[in-house]
Amino acid sequence: MHRLIYDAMSITNSSLWYGIPWLILCVASCSPGRDSQNAPSSANDEMAVLLTTALRTQLNDAPTPIQMDTTKIVWRTQASAVTPGLVYRWASYRAMETSHGFVFAVAARRNSGPVIVIRNPQDWSTATNGWQPTTADEAISACAELARAVGPGRNPERLSVPLGDAEGEISAMPEQLQARVRPVLSDTVTTLPPSPQQPFWTVEFWMFETGLTARYRCSLGSTVQLVVLNQIAGVGWFPVRAASRDSG
Repeated sequence: MHRLIYDAMSITNSSLWYGIPWLILCVASCSPGRDSQNAPSSANDEMAVLLTTALRTQLNDAPTPIQMDTTKIVWRTQASAVTPGLVYRWASYRAMETSHGFVFAVAARRNSGPVIVIRNPQDWSTATNGWQPTTADEAISACAELARAVGPGRNPERLSVPLGDAEGEISAMPEQLQARVRPVLSDTVTTLPPSPQQPFWTVEFWMFETGLTARYRCSLGSTVQLVVLNQIAGVGWFPVRAASRDSG
């Protein structure tokens, strides 16, 4: 099976993962932490400057370059539910005049550490500034945050959540879509703690994302990896329609 794996250096195929893991239900802390939608406090806000640059780069690289009105950037700030002092900020921009005009970026900063624009697991690891989980619950929550930031269905308008937190959304879907995801609703989160042979936490879990539901294997240690093990396309958050979005 072809699987997408992100690591510090490259995107490659992954081999199967074997072992007899603990079985642990996903706890509430897997969900996003404190969340707010607010503009930067000043024009010199370092995180805002980096995110604005990231948005502008994406728009300039579009098939037809798009001019950006920075007053229409939508900001979303979220404190980590597990890593002390870690704060994420999302920035998104939608150009109404074209179908390819929605872009977004996410950055994070821990306490007074550097601002890191997160594009892959290594960026996320750098932003956590050496933090490591000490319990299975912490590892599960951290892996959910990692998937939320770099997973294939990431979207600041519809933040990814653990599959168990999306049962209400799934129950409102047409029966044919429910049938595609129902077999995995009972899947538990599995974890393996560090050991001399495997000096890192390993977590397998499902996330409900924009346009899809994905199962991941996440490894947290001296290096960080996120592997997409399976995807259910079409079962996820519906994207926000451009006409209904008002960035103020």
